[in-house]
Amino acid sequence: MLLALALLAGLNPHNAPAAGQQQETRPIRYGETVTGTLDDERYEERWTFNGRRGELIRVVMARAVDAPGGLDGYLLLLGPDGGALLEVDDAGPSVMPSIEEFELPADGAYTLVATRFGFANGYSAGEYSLTLEQVGVSPPGGAVTGGGVRWLAPGTLPPRLRWLAYNEAVSGALSDDDSEDWFIFQGRAGDEITLRMAAGERALDPFLILTDGAGYELARADDTPDGAPDAVIAGFSLPADGSYLVRATRYGFEHGPSTGGYTLTIETNAAPVEAGVAVPEPLTPGVAVNGALDLETVARRYTFSGRAGERATIVVARTTGTLDPALALRAPDGTLIATSRAWIDPGEARISRVELPAGGVYTLEVALDDLSAAGAYRLVAIVAPPAAAPTRAFVPAPGLDLEAVLLWASAADLDLSVTGLAGAVGTHEARAHDFCADLRAAPVERVTWAAGTAAPGLYAIAIQHRLDCAGGGEPVRFVLGVASGGAVVDVIDGVLAREGDVYTTYLALP
Repeated sequence: MLLALALLAGLNPHNAPAAGQQQETRPIRYGETVTGTLDDERYEERWTFNGRRGELIRVVMARAVDAPGGLDGYLLLLGPDGGALLEVDDAGPSVMPSIEEFELPADGAYTLVATRFGFANGYSAGEYSLTLEQVGVSPPGGAVTGGGVRWLAPGTLPPRLRWLAYNEAVSGALSDDDSEDWFIFQGRAGDEITLRMAAGERALDPFLILTDGAGYELARADDTPDGAPDAVIAGFSLPADGSYLVRATRYGFEHGPSTGGYTLTIETNAAPVEAGVAVPEPLTPGVAVNGALDLETVARRYTFSGRAGERATIVVARTTGTLDPALALRAPDGTLIATSRAWIDPGEARISRVELPAGGVYTLEVALDDLSAAGAYRLVAIVAPPAAAPTRAFVPAPGLDLEAVLLWASAADLDLSVTGLAGAVGTHEARAHDFCADLRAAPVERVTWAAGTAAPGLYAIAIQHRLDCAGGGEPVRFVLGVASGGAVVDVIDGVLAREGDVYTTYLALP
């Protein structure tokens, strides 16, 4: 079969879904993979998502099991008005369809119809996965287009794109492996700005490029006229309302010899322009909340009350998508007192045990650190005294190939994992204090392998101190019990001193 990729006014009559099938729809978001099953009883499934004009999307429909005679997928994209925008059959040698970098024509709700070749008259069946990604955005109508070099391919955004605000310095570091950073800011026609990239170390030779929202160069700068190594674009008047990009790099670009840290600032008397920042929401310390960020909403703000001398620990972690979050905490007077980008990995940021300087309402911002990414997150703020630490005993259960039980008593989130051959993992029979939810006096985590399921070999048993829920910075004492066949193999009494610490032991099963 050949690839069928066409702009349509409506569904072809011979492919039209039968009226008898219930048109149930389910949601799908950018960065998410969903699954479903198609057969004679249910030959199509519909998935809806919200899109904006100019967004470039990629959709991949794949078999759950890629075997001859399996599902022969077919994909349709319906616009906000219900009309078909695309029909896609095979993608290259595969019998499964994909949509590559399609530009959405309008704001609204779109529908992906996952079906099979032949629709109701088709014969194939099977399970499938459907992945939706936003891979770029075209410049909005009316955006300024420079006449210089175009540094970005049409409809794309740079990786690790960060937000830049008027008169607020950001920092970065350049090296041979990472020779440039990209930033985006919003401006108004007539705003007069000075872009300044100051070397934090004399070894770095900064170089600046300012572009419009489509990546066309508007201005560039190397050394200042007085011979200083800073790169400065001075007194530049923005030609239009919209988005602008800044490429912070070094002289010679990827082939340049210099490395080091820098700070980047937009100096201006113009009023700041905030785009895509949600209205602040109240946040209760100790209670986890969920949220999502994308190019439409690049930041969300939360407020909570604190007292002078209290210590706050704040954690945001990605739950879906490609989200790369950042945190910023401001005092009641608006002073920035703490920030965080990546912590253990780019999907998590945390501010640990920050002492609150005054009583009042604090503002916490969760923002996209990489604006080319998007997804959902979970957030928790802890402002509480440390908990007491009683002890308990380990009593193994009979009839299990392997059992690991983690006991502790402080207000901390510890995670237990048991990994066997080829990355196989055990079953979590009990969890406690995840994201500091449901704090209890006697938390327990338990991982088991049922009888006959644990193959002979070496098993890694790991404990990670994920989060200090009390915010007191106290070490966490734990007891780890390990059993096999109902008999105790080992009991370990240990301590994790701080967030991020990991204790690992090993068990060899004969």
